[in-house]
Amino acid sequence: MNPAVPPPPSIDNVLRDLNALRASQIPAITVDETPEQFFDAPITQADVQLLREHQESHSAGETPGYDLLLDGDVQSIEDSAITELANACFEKHNLRTIGAESKLLKSMTLLALFRVTRWVESRGILPPSQNGFRKGYRTINNVFILRCLIDKARSQGKPLYVSTVDISNAFPSTDRATLWLKLQKLGMKGKIFD
Repeated sequence: MNPAVPPPPSIDNVLRDLNALRASQIPAITVDETPEQFFDAPITQADVQLLREHQESHSAGETPGYDLLLDGDVQSIEDSAITELANACFEKHNLRTIGAESKLLKSMTLLALFRVTRWVESRGILPPSQNGFRKGYRTINNVFILRCLIDKARSQGKPLYVSTVDISNAFPSTDRATLWLKLQKLGMKGKIFD
């Protein structure tokens, strides 16, 4: 993803440069310090079972990846082989930024996502309002909440002030160095982080 060029005037360029310097000093290999070992524990067959359940519930009408595989093709691979492959991917920087081109590599990314999600949920890192991509939440939750606030304000005869934020460029303009620093500060370290 490409950063916004040039950065908007609201960006503190000195802080951005300082964060880039700090992020460049993050060791290439870090150690997971969480008691649960979210990021260093080997992928297990239980993790692979979660992957299979996810693929089964999300594969209707799917399109093959660049490798011409479907999730069903990944499903046909034995659990032990997926487990072994996933653990090899997380060793010594074998995992790279992966798109949806390859169903098999996307499966490895999902295994990492499941670990990160368990960590985030166990630490209460995301507030309930951050619900667009979380299991059991829907993007329409916030619309419903807003509608309830409007109804309540009207019934009480009070004004309701609402602000919206244009996030159309949120993902491409995320400062990667700052993101990595914040994740590390929150306790994310280990093979999956590396």
